[in-house]
Amino acid sequence: MLRFLVGCSLLLALLGNAQAFTPLSITLLVEFSPEQAKAYQLQMQHWNILQQAAGPNLDVTIEHVSLQRSLELVQQSGYCVFNKMKTPEREAQMTFAQLPLSISPSQRLIQLRHNDPDPAKASSINLVAEFAARPNMRIGIAAGSSFGPAIDAIIQRYPKQFYAVSGENVHVKLWQMLQLGRVDALIDYQVRVALLAAQTPSSKPYTVTPIAGQNMLVKGYVACNKQAHGTQSIQYVNRLLATAELQSALVQSFKQYFPDPEWQQIRQDLQQIYPAASID
Repeated sequence: MLRFLVGCSLLLALLGNAQAFTPLSITLLVEFSPEQAKAYQLQMQHWNILQQAAGPNLDVTIEHVSLQRSLELVQQSGYCVFNKMKTPEREAQMTFAQLPLSISPSQRLIQLRHNDPDPAKASSINLVAEFAARPNMRIGIAAGSSFGPAIDAIIQRYPKQFYAVSGENVHVKLWQMLQLGRVDALIDYQVRVALLAAQTPSSKPYTVTPIAGQNMLVKGYVACNKQAHGTQSIQYVNRLLATAELQSALVQSFKQYFPDPEWQQIRQDLQQIYPAASID
């Protein structure tokens, strides 16, 4: 009888512990539709690495919305976003992780090639000087995006030179507009444009030009609401990002974005950002 009671007590204790375990639940806002998931697979890659590290401790629901809508919803309890650059306005509205989840080369000016020089040999472009030479130039951008202080300031100063596109799959729309000649250029990541071009059989050749004033690296962060849920979520993300395993896995995934000479240039910077990572 005593053994039976002890056995029952242990079983109840185990059941109680199982019931007590509750994963952290978040709704992750992404700016593309399920139909365009392949075009945005690189955008999800780093989040997937983090979620794999979290295992059953993180219960994630994906919600597909526009960028503007995501920046509104993330201020409510339960919501988080990722791959977001820090700006003073955003930091006033959201709680950001301490370390970036993604690092990539800065965004480039993408134009149809025509008779331009080889894109690999193109030097940086000064947008203000370009606007003086081409006053009717229109550059397509994703509405609500931040491109870093230098470009953000130019957009505010020359709003008529930019055409902001909103909604889901905005980068797919911008690529299509460039191909059709509805904009003269767009600002986007080279690796994403290469993926879009590969998925469009009739894509026209294009050039990729660095923009003067841009930093070499762009950092994208996980951010959540400023309420208790958001604070708890970011604290958990911070604990994950502090581990050597996750830091090493992320840094290894960044390598695909950089030619070897650039990678050698930024290795020391990456080691400072991710001190626990093993970087080859």
